[in-house]
Amino acid sequence: MKERQIQRAPNFEVVLEELTGSVLLKDYLSGSSKALEFYAGDWRRMDLYRKVATKIEKRFDRDSRQRAFDTFRIPHTFSQQRRETWLKGNGLVVTTGQQPGLFGGPLFCLYKALSAIQLAARLERDLERTVIPVFWVASEDHDWKEVDHTYFIDRQDQLIRLALEGEDHRGRSIHRVALTQNISTLISQASEAIGTTEFSESYFKLYREHYRCGSDLGTAMGDFLLKILGPRGLVVVDSSNSCLKSHSRNMLLAELGNAKESEEELANWNESLSDAGYSQQVPIMENAVNLLLEDSEGRERIYRREDGFELLKSKVGLSFEDITKIIDKDQLLLSPNVLLRPIVEASILPVVSYVAGPGELAYYAQLKPLYKAHQVDMPVIFPRHSATIIEGKVGRKMSKLGISLEECGHSSQELFSSIVKEEIPAAIQTDIEDLKRSIRQTSENLVTHVSRIDPTLEATVKKSRNTSLASIDELNRKIVRNLKRKNENILKQLDSIRTHLIPDETRQERVLNPSFYLARYGKDFIEELIRRFKIELVDEDDGK
Repeated sequence: MKERQIQRAPNFEVVLEELTGSVLLKDYLSGSSKALEFYAGDWRRMDLYRKVATKIEKRFDRDSRQRAFDTFRIPHTFSQQRRETWLKGNGLVVTTGQQPGLFGGPLFCLYKALSAIQLAARLERDLERTVIPVFWVASEDHDWKEVDHTYFIDRQDQLIRLALEGEDHRGRSIHRVALTQNISTLISQASEAIGTTEFSESYFKLYREHYRCGSDLGTAMGDFLLKILGPRGLVVVDSSNSCLKSHSRNMLLAELGNAKESEEELANWNESLSDAGYSQQVPIMENAVNLLLEDSEGRERIYRREDGFELLKSKVGLSFEDITKIIDKDQLLLSPNVLLRPIVEASILPVVSYVAGPGELAYYAQLKPLYKAHQVDMPVIFPRHSATIIEGKVGRKMSKLGISLEECGHSSQELFSSIVKEEIPAAIQTDIEDLKRSIRQTSENLVTHVSRIDPTLEATVKKSRNTSLASIDELNRKIVRNLKRKNENILKQLDSIRTHLIPDETRQERVLNPSFYLARYGKDFIEELIRRFKIELVDEDDGK
């Protein structure tokens, strides 16, 4: 396998990029001490991972690790020996996660999973213990519009949006929403868009097996990830897993009972963030509890009131005992919000590090008070890898037109005008500039002479000058327009390039489905990403 890959270079380029976002993100990535105060420490230093691992050892024994392992969905390639080594040898996990996405979600979901796999492998080597990469499928989320669609590029280089229709979601948790027959139609549309390739049939067969009528997006995405990344050691945890819900019950009720204190501590911490010059990613709402309860109205935020609690939309009043009885009947009905979810995760799993995207990195800075309140160790927050894929055909077009990836951030029209302008014959450009220069100089001379006769004539001369210059500019535009008509193919090529690299005017990784590339390049695509997603950490011994 390795020899074949060495002989056959991939027909695409992986361009690594910096995560972009807030000032806090920028400071955290660079290791600013001001930003690091809001996290576990400097994510670039191996000694921090050792420190967190030591803390975890005090909290997790074999029994607690067994409870954690019971929440895992493991691939068939996961050996019994690795399981026992993890349970007995102070095993750890590196986690990442996302809401379940259609056909595996946008590219960045794959990047998060691969980053977790790479980081786990590095920590396993340096910490000398078994470290399992875990993908947390947030199937309790209820933002259906966030997950009901995905994007492919068809054979005409047009961006197409595929969306689920007819599913009865009504604000319910995603794991409760059954896929309809429409899913088969979407798979066929995606297959038609990509066409027949060397690997397309195997991947679309995988979709038909897992994304099927009657299943749900959470289960399907877990199946998909296990199939393509299970051989690399990835395991999946679904947030609606019954074992996980059972193990997290006491923490959720503790948060409910201490809701006022949590709100005050988070509000005070956010003031510290603001004082440091950072904005908060997740607002702290007055009287809002970090929990949601699912009822006939869907998933609703719980709010405090003087005599107990109230649901945000339905305004149903509830006591602590009422909520306890509700989850005694169905423990899936109570779930953490975005701020409490990481605390639940780290309380059940021995999380040494979480691989985060830019938005997550921002709100993790708000969480230290919650970790402390629940006596859970904050993991090291590791920024996921970010990349843009440039296929061979796209790269060749870019080379032909002489444009870079950075320049593709400009609109096609801007790029087109720049390219066409450069193609105006040099002699014509020189003549136009000479003519404009001559008009300016002659006008200045004329102003000097006529102002001696009548100063009011100066304005007339300047107006004539401006009219002449405007006429020349219009001539220049006409020349460009004529060149455009002769070079319409250039505009088409620019549109094609930008569709692939900046689809929907957004970073490629946030739009395109990973299967667009998997169907073209198969395992070589994952192998190349793994090769490029290096983990660079500094140890104390390095003297840095």
